[in-house]
Amino acid sequence: MAIVTIVGAGFMGSATAWPLTDNGHTVRLVGTHMDGEIIKSCKEKRYHPKLQRELPAGVRPYYAEEIAQALDGVEIIVSGVNSLGVRWIGKTIGPHLRAGQMLIAVTKGLELDANGDLMILPDLLKSELPAGIRDQVVFAAIGGPCIAGELAGRRPSCVVFGCRDGQAVERLAAAFRTSASRSRKLWPLEIQLSAGSPFR
Repeated sequence: MAIVTIVGAGFMGSATAWPLTDNGHTVRLVGTHMDGEIIKSCKEKRYHPKLQRELPAGVRPYYAEEIAQALDGVEIIVSGVNSLGVRWIGKTIGPHLRAGQMLIAVTKGLELDANGDLMILPDLLKSELPAGIRDQVVFAAIGGPCIAGELAGRRPSCVVFGCRDGQAVERLAAAFRTSASRSRKLWPLEIQLSAGSPFR
């Protein structure tokens, strides 16, 4: 089993905690600088106020200021921020990353680069990391018709995992796949993101 840290305690990032803990993984949920009240509720009451349900037993909440501790020893990092938070997450987690970790985004969207070309969000995240670690971690994304409340409610859904690394995409899909979900692996990443939207 893996140790997984979700950064971003909003709807979809937090909802990924349910399939991950159902599969026996240890999950750390880190709020952003805007998620203080959510994390306070999660710590004090074990209740997620946006998803309106108790946290799974295997989830440990952390404030943004505790991110170094929350990232210590993890194998998988879930980027659970919205598209406006991608640069923030890159700058925030960058100093704590180590070679071999896998970063998977639930964020949808594209951004224009300096040349006016479209950039997928995992590449935007990569661009915000320190140069020394950028090429030593794996980037992936989850896409498909899936709603946070349905995911946390363990209702049947289907998603697509996209990654440029075939072995990594297999490992990531296996980490999230449950009896209530179906997944498909697809690479390269650009094809996955043009074929369907990431989590909504």
